[in-house]
Amino acid sequence: MKGRINDKINEIEKFLGELESSLPTNFEEYKKDYRIRAIGERYFEKIVKAIIDLAFIIVKEKNFKQPEYEKQVFEILAMSMERLMMNWFLNL
Repeated sequence: MKGRINDKINEIEKFLGELESSLPTNFEEYKKDYRIRAIGERYFEKIVKAIIDLAFIIVKEKNFKQPEYEKQVFEILAMSMERLMMNWFLNL
């Protein structure tokens, strides 16, 4: 499963690099050029989707409660982190 996590992280890093290389040097150029905006928006969507996929992979790997919808996956991760931190502090 760690291979899937690493693959997804690599995918996110690739998309971030592609997004960065496609951005113009200033905001005015971005506002004027529909193609540049479309490219930026598409890479942003791909990055967000990959992050959601990564969150689902982590939830599945850790055997956390399975979310019913996408937003819930982040709530489950946040609650799990809170429990982990609380346990860590209690064991100090």
